[in-house]
This record gives sequence, C-alpha cells and structure tokens, in this order.
Amino acid sequence: MLAILLYSLGYRLSPLGAAKGDPFIGSPVESFAPRVSLPNGEVLLLDTPGGPRTVLTHRSFGFLWRTAAVTRFPKLTVRPVSTVGWMDYGQAVTVLAVRVAGSRVAAITAGPPGQRRTQAVRPANTVVFVWRRGENFASLNPVALSKTGQILYRYRSPASSSPLRWYPVR
Repeated sequence: MLAILLYSLGYRLSPLGAAKGDPFIGSPVESFAPRVSLPNGEVLLLDTPGGPRTVLTHRSFGFLWRTAAVTRFPKLTVRPVSTVGWMDYGQAVTVLAVRVAGSRVAAITAGPPGQRRTQAVRPANTVVFVWRRGENFASLNPVALSKTGQILYRYRSPASSSPLRWYPVR
C-alpha cells in the first residue's frame, strides 16, 4: 500500500524514472546532454514530444527520486541559436543549455562578470554551462560569437513585450 502511494506521488527508483513519471514531461524522452549531479539530486536535459525540458530531480528517503521542478521550452524551430535548457534552483545550481544550427556561430559565452566562460560549439550539438550556485539570469548575459570573436547574437528580451530568445546583433 505504501509503495502504491509513493508511486502515485511521483516517487521512482531513478532520476530518469522520476522525470518520466512527471505529468509535464510525457513519453518518450531522450537525454540530449550529460546529467548535472548535485549533492542530493540531478538536473536532466531531455527531448520530449512537447519540446526540450530541464528537469530537477531530488533524492528522498535515501533511495527514491522525485521531480522537484521542470522548465519547458517550445518545440525547436530551426534558428541559428536556441536555448534548450535552463534551471536556476535556489543557491544550489544554475544550468544553461544552448544548441546551435549552422556554422556561423563558433562559441557561446555566458556567466557573471569576472566569471564568464566560453565554450566552442558545433552545429546541432548542445553546450551546457553549469554554475554550482544560484545566479541571477540577467548577470549571465549569454552571447553567441563568430570565429573572430564578434558578437552575433544576444540572449535577451529587447522590450517588456518581446519574448526572451536569441536576437541578432546589428
């Protein structure tokens, strides 16, 4: 009886099982980046029928896992740069995942001032940035760079009514 109750509450034996058991995830799912391990949980980046999902799972009762938070992104449209994962969980972790289409973009740079990181990208691959603490998204200032270091795109919302996405720099 206890097992049925825990199962109905979303508890599973693995982080992926907990993610699959969440009603906002759906099936089938496929991981598109390595998991981010936390002291008492994991962040998973999953492709789902409804689009990319970033799932924070945490361990309970020593061996059971449950979904703590889900960040949803719409189904991917072909864009030069797309954010496909995001999680900011209190003071524990901040995760940003970016996918690039085409060969114009050579690298993505993100991070708070004085702690910015740059990762090279290849078309159709995902780069994942992880900070082991909570970061204010506005301080990350993600940008997509050309091979010469020129800023091609910024992840921002240019006006309060504009969606948050990658915009070309003119």
